[in-house]
Amino acid sequence: MQELIERYLANVARCAVLNRPTFEPGLSDSELLEGIQRNAQEVHELILQNNEILDQFLLGRNPAEITDEDIRDLSTFADRLFLYNHSIDDGTAYRIHRLLLDVATLRGDRDMRIRELYYVGITLQYMKISCNDLNLFALLGEVRAAFDAAAEYMAVYEEIESEQTRSFIVRSLANRKLGLERTNKSWDEYDKLFTEAMDVITSPKYRAMNPNLPWDAFEYSMHADRAGLTDAMRFSDDPLRAQQVLASARYIYEHTEEHERNNNRFTSSRVSYLYAAARYHAGEITLHALLSMLFELYEHADWSDYSDKGLVFNVNVPCYIQYYTGRLPREERAMWRTKRREVFSKVSEYLARMNASEYMFLLNNNVQEIVALRAQGDRSFREHKLEYILSCHRPTYVHSHVVAWLAGQLAWRMTEVSPSALIGVLGVKNEDGVRARAQEIAQHVYECALYHDMGKNMLLSAVSLYHRRLIDLEFGNIKWHPIFGARLLRMCGAGKDAQQVALYHHLFYDGTGGYPQDCEPCSASARPLVGIVSVADSLDAGTDNIGRCYAAVKTFETLVGELRAGSGTRYDPAVVALFDDESFIARMRDGLTATRREIYCHAYRSSEEAAGADGVL
Repeated sequence: MQELIERYLANVARCAVLNRPTFEPGLSDSELLEGIQRNAQEVHELILQNNEILDQFLLGRNPAEITDEDIRDLSTFADRLFLYNHSIDDGTAYRIHRLLLDVATLRGDRDMRIRELYYVGITLQYMKISCNDLNLFALLGEVRAAFDAAAEYMAVYEEIESEQTRSFIVRSLANRKLGLERTNKSWDEYDKLFTEAMDVITSPKYRAMNPNLPWDAFEYSMHADRAGLTDAMRFSDDPLRAQQVLASARYIYEHTEEHERNNNRFTSSRVSYLYAAARYHAGEITLHALLSMLFELYEHADWSDYSDKGLVFNVNVPCYIQYYTGRLPREERAMWRTKRREVFSKVSEYLARMNASEYMFLLNNNVQEIVALRAQGDRSFREHKLEYILSCHRPTYVHSHVVAWLAGQLAWRMTEVSPSALIGVLGVKNEDGVRARAQEIAQHVYECALYHDMGKNMLLSAVSLYHRRLIDLEFGNIKWHPIFGARLLRMCGAGKDAQQVALYHHLFYDGTGGYPQDCEPCSASARPLVGIVSVADSLDAGTDNIGRCYAAVKTFETLVGELRAGSGTRYDPAVVALFDDESFIARMRDGLTATRREIYCHAYRSSEEAAGADGVL
C-alpha cells in the first residue's frame, strides 16, 4: 500500500503544477496550445491513475475486512492528506476517516471511534461552504453531529485511560461551535458551547488529570475562534457581544508569540487586524485608526509570498479595507477611492501569479469574501468581472468566453429561422420585432452567457480539484455555483436575465433533472436565454479538446446527437432544432474550433503577462 500512497501523493503534486502552468515567452499560438493540451492530457492520465488507486484500497472496502495493518496504512495516508489550512486532499482524507469510523464502530473500539469522529468532523469542517445572506450552510449539520458524538464521551472521561483519546474528546467538545451558523441568531448557542468547553479547558481538575495535554493551546484556540467573530460584528451592534469578542481578540493578541504555530491558523498580521477591528466595534478606537492600521499592513505586503501569512496580507487585508472604507461617509469614501483601486489591482496580479497553493481552504474563503465585497462596492469590478475570474481560475474564464460565443451564434440563428421562440426577450412582442432587433438580442444573450459561471469563483477549492473524481459531497458543493452566481450578479447590478441564466443553466428544460431544484420558476422572458446557454454550456464542456481533462472529449457531431436525445427533457427543443441544418452544424463546428483556440491563447498569454513568465513546465 505504501507504494500506492506515494504514487498518489506524487500525482496530486504534479497535477497542481500542471493546472497552473507557466510557458516560455515567445511561443507561437500553435506551440502554446500544444503545451496546454499536453498538460491537460497528462492531468487526465494522472486522474485515471489516482481513481484506480482509490478504487483499489479505499472505495467499496468492507469494514469487516479491514485489518490492523490496513488501519495503520490508511491512517498514515490520511495524516499526509489532511493538514488543516493547507491540506492536500480533504475529500480523500474524509473518506478514509469515514471508513475507519465504520471499522471502529463494528469492532466496538471506543478509543478508535472517538478519534475517527474527531477526524470526520474536522475534515468536513474544511469542506463546508457557507453564505450568511443566502442562508446557505452546507455540511454544518454533519460537522456538528460528528463533534457532538465524540464530545458525549466527556461523561466517561475518567474511565478512558488513553491521554490521546482524552485529547480528542476535549478537542471535539471545543469544536462543536464549528457546526453553527456564524450569524446573530446563533450567538446564544455559541456562548453556551463556548462556556461549556472553556469550563473543561480551564478546569484545574482536568489539567491535573492530564498535565501533558496542550491546555494552553486549547484555550488559545477557543479565543482565536471567538476573536474570528469580529467579521460577524460588522452586521451587529450588540455591545455585549462586542466586549466578548474584544476579550478574546485581546487574549490572542497578548499570547500570539507563544502560540504562533497553533494549527497554523492565525498569523501575527491576522491577529493584529482582529484586535484592532474588535477594539473598533467595541468603541475603543475610531474607524480612521482602524483604516490606518489596515493600510499600514497593506504597505508591508510581500507580493511574492504565497504562504498563509502572504494570503492574509495580500488577500485578507484588501477585503478589510474594502469593507471598512465602505463605512465612511460618502464624501470621505471618495477620498480613498484611488488608493482602494490600487489595492485591488495588486490583488488581481497576486492571484494571477499564484501557482499551486497549499492553502486552498484559506484561498477559497478569502476569494469568496473579496469577490462579494467588490461586487457590492466597486464599479470597476462590475465592469471587469471576467478579468477577475481569469485571475482566480483560468479554465472558467476560457469556458465563459466560449459559451458566450456559442450562445451568441445560436441566438442569432434563432432570430433568422425561429424568431417566434424569442418573443418576450427584451420585451419584444412579435416575430418582426425579433428580426428587427436581432443584433441586440444576440448581444444580450452573449453577455448573459458570459457570466453564467460567476458562482464558481466562490467555490475554488472544489472547482480547482483536478487530481481525482469528485466525491458526492464535493459535487454537492459545486451544485451551489448557480445560486452563488445569481447572487453575485445581483450584487453587481446585473439585469434579471443574467441572474436567471446563472441560476437555471444546469436545470433541465422540463424541470425533471439538474439543479437547483428548489427555486421559483424561471420567468417566461428569460427562459429562451436559459435554453440557449444550457445548450452552449454542454457543447463547450463536452468538446473542449485543449484544456479539459476530467472527461473523454467528444466530437461535435456526438454532442449534437446527445442534444437531440435530450430535446424536450434536458434541452430546449427550439434550440436543438437549429442543428437540423447540416450546413449550420459545420459552421458552428469550425467556428467553435477557431474561437476556442483564440480564447485559450488570449487567456494564457494574459496570465503570463501578469505573472511574468519565468519558465516552462
